Amino acid sequence: MKTLSRLEKQKLAELYKILAPVKNSHEHNSDSINDFIFGQSEIRTGDELTSKTTRNHFEIENKAMLEAFDIVEMLVDHFDV
Repeated sequence: MKTLSRLEKQKLAELYKILAPVKNSHEHNSDSINDFIFGQSEIRTGDELTSKTTRNHFEIENKAMLEAFDIVEMLVDHFDV
């Protein structure tokens, strides 16, 4: 396995710092986030498709963020950045 360079470790640490507040916010606000994604909170818009599309986008974004953070967190722990 290739050893990470100092620059790679630095960039991994920067990515971790970017994602950590998002992950923390998700943990603290998961009920509200899920209420929005799954249509349990009322959103008023003149176009129902807008609400559906927005919810779908946030569902995809939420899933990707959690998966990305898990990968970055594992790498940071592994390489002790």
